[in-house]
Amino acid sequence: MKRMIVMLAVSAALVFGQGKTWSKSKTKTGPNGKTASVETQGSAGDGQFSRTKVATGPNGKTATSQTTGTYGGGTASATTVKTGPNGKSTTTTRTRTRSRN
Repeated sequence: MKRMIVMLAVSAALVFGQGKTWSKSKTKTGPNGKTASVETQGSAGDGQFSRTKVATGPNGKTATSQTTGTYGGGTASATTVKTGPNGKSTTTTRTRTRSRN
């Protein structure tokens, strides 16, 4: 799974050029000693952005969320694909327009 995150981050960097990239990791250990983690990486630049989030539960199963989109001229569009630990996925597309009065 970590290999997939790195590959997606490299792909985003190549597609989006010299934009800004970031990453964040969180790990929590429960009272039973089992751990759960969330790793998030993203990039933005040249009117495009990408974010990948991978959550791993204490049972070792993972859920992913991959968002890509564009922004500029007062409009932002994003498509998010979420895949649960059972392998089922959903796709959501959003567009927002900001008017300046």
